Amino acid sequence: MSNDTLKHASILLKQILRVLLLVKIFWVDILLQKCIKDKVFTMKL
Repeated sequence: MSNDTLKHASILLKQILRVLLLVKIFWVDILLQKCIKDKVFTMKL
């Protein structure tokens, strides 16, 4: 394996991890909002 291939692979890996992190944050946000809405809804009842 040459140095360039290694560099390219590590950059690619970092980008993939960043995307996964964004997706995770996005989903956590949606789930949290859903939970909060459900709680507010049940509190009103």
